[in-house]
Amino acid sequence: MLALRLTIAAVLSLTPILYASDHALVGIWSKDGAPYAELKADGTGTVNGESVRWDAKGGMLYLLGASGAAGAVPYKIEKGALKTLVDGMPATLTKGKPSKGGKSAKASPAKDSTPAGKDQLSKLLMSSAWCSFRYNKVSGASSQSRAVFRPNGTWGSGARAESYSSGAYGSVAGQTDSSGGGRWQVKQGRLLMSEGAGALADVGLTVSRNSNGYPILNADGKEYSQCN
Repeated sequence: MLALRLTIAAVLSLTPILYASDHALVGIWSKDGAPYAELKADGTGTVNGESVRWDAKGGMLYLLGASGAAGAVPYKIEKGALKTLVDGMPATLTKGKPSKGGKSAKASPAKDSTPAGKDQLSKLLMSSAWCSFRYNKVSGASSQSRAVFRPNGTWGSGARAESYSSGAYGSVAGQTDSSGGGRWQVKQGRLLMSEGAGALADVGLTVSRNSNGYPILNADGKEYSQCN
């Protein structure tokens, strides 16, 4: 991580950027119906409520947070949409603030969310990312998903499904990527989640332990285990 921070610091330099290298990235970018990032022309901005410095070179977006967290992700802009990685999974962001009731939405989704509590379930959810994997031995199809619960009361997820079919001309492979996000809160030991800016609802989460004693989350008919 130190090497990554040094590399990104070198890209961004130690002085303020007078004008970011890719003007197409400048603006507010929304994800799942809520503003997610604001990139300013001077190389500063916010991503998921955190202040950052940023630059873009050779199809890579470099970010350096105020907390010292650093990241570099590939990106591409197609038809006004920003295609990149969020929480390690493919995501598509749209430019501009989504409207709500005729008024502009707030600049940061964290301002519309409730910070996570200090209860045991909240601590467990934030302790790592959570991944689910399924594989069909008959068809060869597989699906995987990864979810992250953030301390500011928001969550994000990414998923990928791969399918295979056979015909007269051989086997054909297909791949579908999707992403999601919203708010989350633990209330009276129950996990409440929303899609985007929607209402919070109980997802029926239960927690069990595998044979090695590690926690397993069970929700929506899927099992999630701790992952990176």
